[in-house]
Amino acid sequence: HRMEVTKSDKYTLIDNSFNTNLEASNSSFALLNSTSSVQKIIITPGLIELGKDAERINKEFIKNAGKFANFIIIVGDLNKHYLRSGLSEINFPKEKIFFVSSTNEALNLIDQIAEKDSAVLIENDLPDQYL
Repeated sequence: HRMEVTKSDKYTLIDNSFNTNLEASNSSFALLNSTSSVQKIIITPGLIELGKDAERINKEFIKNAGKFANFIIIVGDLNKHYLRSGLSEINFPKEKIFFVSSTNEALNLIDQIAEKDSAVLIENDLPDQYL
């Protein structure tokens, strides 16, 4: 789950679900950006266990994500407010933001919104203790 790349008939999946920091996420975004896919989708709960820095870091994280993604799927409620606020600050289109309760729900949504040859990045994942 660290930068694993797999392909399905419809999309390329970049699984970086064990990522836990801002620097590593920027590397993931660069990898996503380097793909030839026209449609790029990011699935994320944001970054966790940040204490008093959670708002600042998650806003920076999602603003960086918004530079590369056509769609963003936010998982869970933990950082939902910070992520939504950060995307609003960069005028990311609201109709291209989705909210789901689990990564599995996000992957099911991908089947509905992804075009052929899309790239999907799972950036971080909520450990069971946060669900």
